[in-house]
Amino acid sequence: MTDGGTIESGCIAPPEVLWNWGLLCDVNNKTGGVLQKNYPDIIGMDITQLKGHFTGQERFQYLSMQIKQKFHMEISESAERKAWDQWIFLILTMESITELNNKTQGQLLGGNDLALFQSILLTSFSDWIPVIEAVKLLFIELKDRKKQMEYSEENCLYCYYVPLTTPEVSTIFAGYGINLIGNTAFLSYRAERYPQQSLSDKIASMCMQILISNDRAAEAQKVCKRLKEYRCRGYLTGMFSNDRWIGGNQKDIARLIEKESGYPVFFLEMDFWDSNNLDTLEDRIRIIAERIKLSQGYNY
Repeated sequence: MTDGGTIESGCIAPPEVLWNWGLLCDVNNKTGGVLQKNYPDIIGMDITQLKGHFTGQERFQYLSMQIKQKFHMEISESAERKAWDQWIFLILTMESITELNNKTQGQLLGGNDLALFQSILLTSFSDWIPVIEAVKLLFIELKDRKKQMEYSEENCLYCYYVPLTTPEVSTIFAGYGINLIGNTAFLSYRAERYPQQSLSDKIASMCMQILISNDRAAEAQKVCKRLKEYRCRGYLTGMFSNDRWIGGNQKDIARLIEKESGYPVFFLEMDFWDSNNLDTLEDRIRIIAERIKLSQGYNY
């Protein structure tokens, strides 16, 4: 109920339209319904996924049809092309920034900063131009900072999703000399190719490439590749133990990662969305840091 709390506190104004994307978390549509009950003037638009066993093509067609129906407007070809080109430019620039930061083992952007930056992809803006300009400027500044920095090998953990809602986590890890980089939650994979004859087709195709909760083996392989490429000390996951959608897959994926790569997987038991006892969190992080320190002589 984060949205309701931020509206009630005056942090944000009630939106005119509420897009509920139930593609990953099917609870999203339910919580959106509660928000609409409290704010009946909000126009709700629910995007859901097919339940049961369907082919990728069937899922794609169903998703594209829903998106087209919900738009309720005709978009000119030039406006559509411009919007899509802007989005692709934003995605590619953000991927370049993430790659640059990960290669320096998190010495350019802290864990919270990286997670907050990547959360742009989860945010709606009425005008994307200022966002794109800000991201372009950040990329330039980080490249300049990298040229001037004295690089040294750092301890880092690749993370499922740095818990920016509890920013103390990244800070505590940094206090033990461990940077958090990542994040798996924003990775994509090459799904089956589908025809992209309209904007709704393009959006649907992009959604079909979301990695998490789609293919466990593919997710584990993606993580293993990054653990080795960025010279990490291990993988940090957990944080969603109370979430039946994400939490249900994490231990299976962790076993695949450890079996395939030999890298340790650390579970940080906490609630990503809720308040946490900081003393307990610090004790758990200290134990992880001690395990990493003990493994310093081991070459993964």
